[in-house]
Amino acid sequence: MPPFHLDLHFSEGWSADVLSAEVASIRPGQAIAVNVILADAALDTNPVASAISRRIGILSVNIRLVGESAAIGASGALAAPIAAVCRQSQTPCHVDIVVGEGADVPSAVIEKKGALARIAQATAALQSQGLTVRWLLPLLPKLVYRLEGLVSFAHLNKAEPVVLSAQALDPDASTLAGDDRLFAWDFLTYRLLGSEVARLTRAHIDAYRDLQACLYREAGAPEAAHLWGQLDREGGYKEHPRNEAAPAATLLGPKGDQPLGPKRSELLGEKIADVLDVLGGGISGHLRAVLASSGKPGGPDPRIPDALLIGAYGGEHIGDAAILGGVLQRIHFCHGTKRAVLMTQRPNHTRHLIPMLDVPVEVEVQEYTFANIRRALQKADGVVFAGGPLTDIPKQLVRHLETVSRAKRRGLPFVMEGVGPGPFPRKPSQITARRLVQLADRITIRTQDDAHHPIMAGCKIEIGRDPAFDYLETRGAELTRLPAVEPGQIDQLLHGAKGRPLIGINVRPVGHLFTVPPAGQDAESYTRHVEARFEAELARGLTDFARESGKNPCFVFFPMNAIQFGMSDLTSAWRIMQHLKPGIDFRVWEADASLDGVVALLRRLDVVIAMRFHGVINALSQGCRVIGVDYRIGKRDKVAAVLSDAGQEENCQRIDELRGDWLKDKLLSFTQ
Repeated sequence: MPPFHLDLHFSEGWSADVLSAEVASIRPGQAIAVNVILADAALDTNPVASAISRRIGILSVNIRLVGESAAIGASGALAAPIAAVCRQSQTPCHVDIVVGEGADVPSAVIEKKGALARIAQATAALQSQGLTVRWLLPLLPKLVYRLEGLVSFAHLNKAEPVVLSAQALDPDASTLAGDDRLFAWDFLTYRLLGSEVARLTRAHIDAYRDLQACLYREAGAPEAAHLWGQLDREGGYKEHPRNEAAPAATLLGPKGDQPLGPKRSELLGEKIADVLDVLGGGISGHLRAVLASSGKPGGPDPRIPDALLIGAYGGEHIGDAAILGGVLQRIHFCHGTKRAVLMTQRPNHTRHLIPMLDVPVEVEVQEYTFANIRRALQKADGVVFAGGPLTDIPKQLVRHLETVSRAKRRGLPFVMEGVGPGPFPRKPSQITARRLVQLADRITIRTQDDAHHPIMAGCKIEIGRDPAFDYLETRGAELTRLPAVEPGQIDQLLHGAKGRPLIGINVRPVGHLFTVPPAGQDAESYTRHVEARFEAELARGLTDFARESGKNPCFVFFPMNAIQFGMSDLTSAWRIMQHLKPGIDFRVWEADASLDGVVALLRRLDVVIAMRFHGVINALSQGCRVIGVDYRIGKRDKVAAVLSDAGQEENCQRIDELRGDWLKDKLLSFTQ
């Protein structure tokens, strides 16, 4: 049974005897975990130490520094008496520093200034006394989009980051809702329970899963509420139910000697399920495709009033949303489409993006399952591959083949709009993709380079452009889908930079799946080596440009993909800022920006350095000067292709070839 949690709000004037008597009277005979909350850096905490030493059944003590005590409690005087008692009784003890809403990661990392920088200094001082320090990161609206930087900065300072419900720390704290809640769920799912999971104990993994489930609930659904004790001088002792307190109680507990990471049986079970899913769908899809009709029902432009849309949806970002907007416009005018069902592997995420689009087609979102495919095809007049990458994602490819082969067996048309093929490092994926394009009645591709991809050999294709260009051309002076909050965010982001060069930056992390390393080297480690060198060279180019231009440029990092799924651009922002020196004006739009929001920002920038394909497309569409970074290591890829089609190939460098001098010279030439 987990211990009962008690928040002890300690203040001046509380004697050791009175405090000890009050603590001893709380749930006698029951194990408790005490959270000693200190908001004043000048307190004498000996009375707390005395009370803890007298209370039987204390399983753990957390010394929680909040407000000013968190920023200036570096002397350790607050924690020392309590920590000494815990050491004597062998009671697990942590110093927990609550990170407040004023935490500014760029200021702390680049300028070494601000509340977060002081927290880092306090952390180092406490650690030098042998104390274990944790940073508590409450899920507050103003902090949720800073989680990437805050967790990374905590690790850099050898502190343990703990993400938990804000209400578990303060019952009156703001509650996450809507998109904020979805963003927090994504961070827990793909960062803490993804790339961070090996750092967690089994109990903490279960606690984060519980918190994840709370965040996933629809708005208005009941949340887990558990009793939590509170003791202070003014109000005495009270017990209150707190939302999402059960996972927080576990996360605030000590790690102990529990094994780290998920159980091997869980990981093996997930891999087996994925393999069976791909094999089952792939085999049936290929067999059905062999028997499918090769005719072209309805001619080159068949009528498709009700379309079933497939593609790389579920992991999409706002650039992919622009693709979808362009495809919907095309099929509305070419095929008479009025309604569409969009298949996606993550329905909640896709439903978050759909309202960003101003399109003439009504869109219904469904989860991309084999059962939903069969049901949707009963009402569909045709299937459309709705733009974007046709690449080596096996679970998506087998669903595509299942959908298309069933449609062709029913005599329905299948068209591919604005597709970008490859890469395909795995042969089975290449075979499946080849089968798909052979079943298509009509194919338009997005760049000249795509026409030469092997899977397109022998197919009749039309060379067009990325559908995102089509949609972005519709964004007039009035941005009809611009959220009310974003103009203010952009104004704040650019505050004080008027009359100076404004350089936008969109850089993304790079996966290793498509990397071919030099002989004897591992693909993952080589990819990270190239990526780290690129980030350092990029920062050097920005720094040298800032110094040589004499114009005090403002660098504005904006994410095209802020979420963890699909690799968050905010990870790259964090890495880049570590290479920058004080005096470099580097700002980060810490938000999950809308498509119209990014367009609004781009219209105010002078130059854009873009690494994501759709970062380049968005910038080109708004008339920005663009410097592209092709992120395929060792090989020309789609960023170079789209700039080549725009007649600007000389403004692109590959990630493994870009050097700071080249970037500095480009920026100087664009801003003179």
